[in-house]
Amino acid sequence: MRSGSATEVPPYFWTMSATGPRSYRDERPPGLRIASTAVLRRLLDDRDVPEVHRNLVPLTLARVTGNACYRYTYPFVALIASGLDVTLGRMGLALAFAELAGLLSPLTGRLADRLGQRTAMAGGLASVALGASLAASAQHVVWLALALVVLAQSKVLFDLGLTSWIAEQVPYERRSRIVGLTETSWAGGLLLGVSTMGLV
Repeated sequence: MRSGSATEVPPYFWTMSATGPRSYRDERPPGLRIASTAVLRRLLDDRDVPEVHRNLVPLTLARVTGNACYRYTYPFVALIASGLDVTLGRMGLALAFAELAGLLSPLTGRLADRLGQRTAMAGGLASVALGASLAASAQHVVWLALALVVLAQSKVLFDLGLTSWIAEQVPYERRSRIVGLTETSWAGGLLLGVSTMGLV
């Protein structure tokens, strides 16, 4: 059986053989085993491959971080405008410019195809960190707008890599459930990430 295929039986679930049920040895690290027992067994299907069980939570948390960095400007727009000594109208133009940059997403998609899933996700996260640093250090609204463009397209790059990875690892009939689990990161980015930023 090909390793990493969508039909591979996870090594930590019971299965049936001609002679009766038999168990596979669990080779995961103890910490990951605890997390999987507490969370993933309730959310994931026994038929999902081990790589999905190992990586879904870390990837979802990474997406929460990216979404938080991207969404932080809107709740704090008045505070940011005051810090940059600009009007809310000019801040609105900066945010609109960043949103219009979403039209570059097809080009980002081509880049993701060339890079491959893992490289796209890693590069996207690294670029999110870069964009967040640029935004945090911005002293002018134009600089902030450019930083938000970097943030937006970095998030797109990571999301595309993650979506492609899910499409490869999870069979079609169970794919929507896995995508739905990762989509909780959109709400988590605001409720957890942005709220934490507000406290800091």
